[in-house]
Amino acid sequence: MLMQRMAGLRQAARQWPRTLRWSVGLACLLAMGLTVLLNGYDVSSAADSADGVPGAHQSLRAALWLDGGSDADGADLARPPAAATLTARGRLVRLPHRLDPHIDAARVNWFQLPLRLAAGAPDTAPQAICVPRWSASASVWLDGQRLAASAPGLGGMYDFSRPQFVSLPPGLAAGEHRLTLGVRARPGLSPGLSEIWLGDGPLMRHACESLAETRHERVYGAALLIGMMGMVGLLIAVLLRDVSGGYFALMALMWIVQHFIALWPWPGVDERTWTLLFMATRTAFVPPMCIFCLRFAKVHRRWLECALTLAYVGAVLALPLLAPAQLATWLGAVSASLLAVTMYFLAVLVRHVLRESSYSGSILVAAVAFVVMAGLMDMARLAGLAPFGGASLSILAMPLMSMAFGALLIERLVRSTREQMHAAETLRETVAGQAAKLTGAFETLKAQGERLVVLEERRRIARDMHDGVGSHLVSVSAMLKATQPMSQVHVAGLVDAALHELRGVLDVLSAQPATHPEDDPVSTLLGSLRWRIGPVLESQGITLDWQADTLPADYLPSDAARLQLLRLLQETFANIVKHARARVVQFRSHAKDGAIWIEISDDGLGVAHSHDGHPDPGLGLAGMRSRADLLGAELTIADTNPGTRVSLRFPWPLKA
Repeated sequence: MLMQRMAGLRQAARQWPRTLRWSVGLACLLAMGLTVLLNGYDVSSAADSADGVPGAHQSLRAALWLDGGSDADGADLARPPAAATLTARGRLVRLPHRLDPHIDAARVNWFQLPLRLAAGAPDTAPQAICVPRWSASASVWLDGQRLAASAPGLGGMYDFSRPQFVSLPPGLAAGEHRLTLGVRARPGLSPGLSEIWLGDGPLMRHACESLAETRHERVYGAALLIGMMGMVGLLIAVLLRDVSGGYFALMALMWIVQHFIALWPWPGVDERTWTLLFMATRTAFVPPMCIFCLRFAKVHRRWLECALTLAYVGAVLALPLLAPAQLATWLGAVSASLLAVTMYFLAVLVRHVLRESSYSGSILVAAVAFVVMAGLMDMARLAGLAPFGGASLSILAMPLMSMAFGALLIERLVRSTREQMHAAETLRETVAGQAAKLTGAFETLKAQGERLVVLEERRRIARDMHDGVGSHLVSVSAMLKATQPMSQVHVAGLVDAALHELRGVLDVLSAQPATHPEDDPVSTLLGSLRWRIGPVLESQGITLDWQADTLPADYLPSDAARLQLLRLLQETFANIVKHARARVVQFRSHAKDGAIWIEISDDGLGVAHSHDGHPDPGLGLAGMRSRADLLGAELTIADTNPGTRVSLRFPWPLKA
């Protein structure tokens, strides 16, 4: 049982990110559904408590409506119809009220509302009304007196999206008054009349201005956010060659253009042109939104994208051919078609998110579902099944899409960062593996190199033994085998030379490599030379003055170089013993002035006077110079009168 519970907990832990993503999407969807309902029935509740004083004004929600009037008694906004006509042809409606969009734009819808002023109110207290929203081209009358009229032409078109403030005449008597409004229907502009607020003049002015500022700030703030996200999408499309970013940028552009057309004054543009532009851009963000959802779902159907784009462009091109009374029909048909298409793309998107759950996908599903709900609400309004709303719901569609797009960018950034971190970790592991392989290969090459060095050293030792000791022993063997044997002294000299050569080789090989900065194998080798050459000089009556300083540890690190130096010094001492007739020999080794010096001097005859004043070719000077060249040293042999000085100068540090 315990194991089963643990398995269930692990399964739930694996599923919680998916559940959380869907929870986010459902929460957004529920919040937006509640927003749709609230906007559909009452979008002005925030103004019901203007200045923080609840009940400071009346909300007029009932009116007597004349359904379009006739050419004779309702076509002119300059004068209202007679009260008898209103009573006979009208019917009582509840505000907000939606007009029939198929009514000819030339007709006027007249509304009559009773105003009841309380008794005892001071005559000086100014009264006013605020109309949160009505269709364009309206006039306001009170007891047969005209109070306000919309600007003619394009100027009046903007009234449909702006709260209207109208001051009542001062000094109105207490009791009931008759408020009459004439509203001309504008096809495609959600024609209708919202509820009307009645109250203190300054309070009503403040309520209208606050409502207008709130709506404009909401639109401008959303436009700024959407514009920034659209720029991001455009950069992604250009820099990363991602077409979905371009469709999002186009969607954001269409949304901003539509609201820019609706809220910005257009001097020099006639009313019909403005109406066509407004109608063409009203739903223009839906096709790129659907294609963006298709790309998000990783469904590549170019024929569907092209068909949707061409169908909408064709519908827009047909707009100028329509009569004003047909615009509402066009808008209804296009809206219904786009609603069906949006529902199809929503189904595709939901299917994708069910396969690959993500926060951005859940939010995008909720945003598209909100667009569908808002479209259903608009269709219900056009069909007369839902009341006329005080604000458009489409203002919320693109901010939610921007939110989904931002979540998508964050997810891509997080995924890219994780991929880069994984790639970096993989690269580190690969580099570590390659480093281990290189280390192993280096150790193998090092071992092979050491073996080669040992083999080369063996060959060199064998060659030196053959050329040195071997040649002397061969000479001794030949002398001993000769028919006329040589004197014992001569044979003993050859044997001594062979032993001397053998000892030199052994001295070089016995010198340990430097393991400490103060170790000096060359000084050790020179000490062995002093120990061996001292008795020879003493037997000849020659005094040895030996002064050797410590030399650098890495000076002449190879056995071959030290052997060459030893032979050169041995040759020098041999020449002194054989030819110099010296009494004192001085040896000096030291490092100074960027060089290493080894000097041997004597007080003998000198090079120029040896062998009765003729230089002896047997002195081996050529061999000494050859060895110095091999060591990279500068050899100097000079008469000191008396005596000779042999100097070796090694540049330090040694050149590679």
